[in-house]
Amino acid sequence: MEIRDVDRLILVMLAEIQENLKIKGEIDTAFLKDAIFGGHNWALEWRMPGIFKVEQTSRDVLAETVDVLDMYDMMERSYDDLGPSEKVGFDRHEVEFHGFDGNHETDHMGVAQFLVEKMNRFPRFLGRTFNSHHPTLDRVRRMLRAYEPLRAGTGQRSGVPRLNADEIRQVLAAGRL
Repeated sequence: MEIRDVDRLILVMLAEIQENLKIKGEIDTAFLKDAIFGGHNWALEWRMPGIFKVEQTSRDVLAETVDVLDMYDMMERSYDDLGPSEKVGFDRHEVEFHGFDGNHETDHMGVAQFLVEKMNRFPRFLGRTFNSHHPTLDRVRRMLRAYEPLRAGTGQRSGVPRLNADEIRQVLAAGRL
């Protein structure tokens, strides 16, 4: 990590302001100043890895994650509106959003969790786990390809767009291929 002289000055001044105002923060200001004055920028990275080298999430990952959440939101709402006879052959668990793999799909998982928990988007998923513990992207991408043409033509129930039972089955079947 490269810290310019002006950055060092600003960091030290902010640390001193925090100390003088007796503000309790998460950053150890004494450590920060020691590292800066000692030329140990590497120590800041080691001590605070979440601040440094944080890569921005790509817009493609964001857009795809929003599309996945939208698809599952629509499928869950639509399933809930179906009558008992329309639900024959599949159950609620199949249409529920179960997250992304925390080991291999972390960008998508992080975006989904942030959207739901920090931005109050897709409130239906609040309180759920976002780690599926197994890869899901290949399956949900196939499902999205089946869902996209249906999204524009969704019927209305109670003034809200919905999928019918056959359309839900069609999206689910695409995920099973």
